[in-house]
Amino acid sequence: MLRDELERIKYLIEKFGLTLYEGNGNNAETLKWCHSAVTNGFREIRAAWKTAAFSNKSDYSLKRYFHFHLEGIRDILDTLPCLPDICGTGTLVKTELIALIDYHLQYFGPYFNFDAAAPVTYTQLHGKRICGLLCEVKSKLQKSTLPQLLKDCLFSYFDQMDLTNVNAKYTFRSLFYFENILAELNYLCFETTSSCLTNAIDDKLSELNFNHLSYFCYRRQSITARLNGQSEQEQLQLLHDEAALFKLSPESSLIYDQRWPPLNVMLTGWVSEKIAATQQAILQEKLDAKTIPPYKLALNLSVAHLACLLKLFFEENLLNTSSLSDIFRFISRHYRTKRQEIISPGSLSKEFYSTSQVTAAVVRDMLLKMVARINHNFFPVLAAIGAITCVYPEIR
Repeated sequence: MLRDELERIKYLIEKFGLTLYEGNGNNAETLKWCHSAVTNGFREIRAAWKTAAFSNKSDYSLKRYFHFHLEGIRDILDTLPCLPDICGTGTLVKTELIALIDYHLQYFGPYFNFDAAAPVTYTQLHGKRICGLLCEVKSKLQKSTLPQLLKDCLFSYFDQMDLTNVNAKYTFRSLFYFENILAELNYLCFETTSSCLTNAIDDKLSELNFNHLSYFCYRRQSITARLNGQSEQEQLQLLHDEAALFKLSPESSLIYDQRWPPLNVMLTGWVSEKIAATQQAILQEKLDAKTIPPYKLALNLSVAHLACLLKLFFEENLLNTSSLSDIFRFISRHYRTKRQEIISPGSLSKEFYSTSQVTAAVVRDMLLKMVARINHNFFPVLAAIGAITCVYPEIR
């Protein structure tokens, strides 16, 4: 029985440990017996596993069988530090136990409990195995021109997976996922352009189902940045395209955190909310267009110049509101320009986010004329000095 196999290993470890403590550790025959007993014990466990796997037991029974065994191995490994390491005896036991875990994973993977806590010894050994890979990926990311928010997200995850911390607990799934994500990132070409590299990493992290909360926030911000400066119809089309891409993404058996929904599900939910909000804004815009007030104040400005002035007012906190949508709707309902009787909030928003240098120059001239008029009407002495300085530039 499985329980008998585990108890036998524990018994053998305790027996030769006691023998070593009693002062017989330097006895060649004692050490030989200890090594032979431990090696045979682990050989018997492998044989028992093979017998169980080829038996007529149900998958449910086999899963319980192997899960119990894996938990027993972890328990033994985590209590081994009290064992005297005389002539490499303690190291032999640790090596055999870790090799047993790898054997279990390689040949009996369907019954491996990936969500079980990994022994501290196994975690540290795994950290040493991937240390070089981690350093290489970190170096590539540090030298790259990726968005800083994406870099911060990945480095935060790397710091979180500190496999040298003996007080931290990791599951086998988190260890193998960490190694997998490092290998996939290292395989990418970092010598390409920033946008291509960013897209490649986003595709790879989506494929690996990296549903880390900070990465989810980064993806939301990157999509939101692409929406800025677009009309509401263009925003709606872009959001529909993103939703279609998320739905077409293949399902992955990998996942960073099983407690959270898959990454594509999280992004699809957020995009769906944005689509609903945008559709509501477009509908409201159409309703507003049908209820145009009888009189609109005419401005001797273009939509671009009006948007630039609005931007200045907003950035200088002259408008007592933080909602640009409300501002755009109010201006479109109550003002008209010299060329457009009807100003849509979408066109005003587009000009607001894409002010050109030419537009800014025209608005600057308007403001300078206003300053000159203020000086002339309220500060005549300063205006006179300015006029004299212009006529006689040699006067200082």
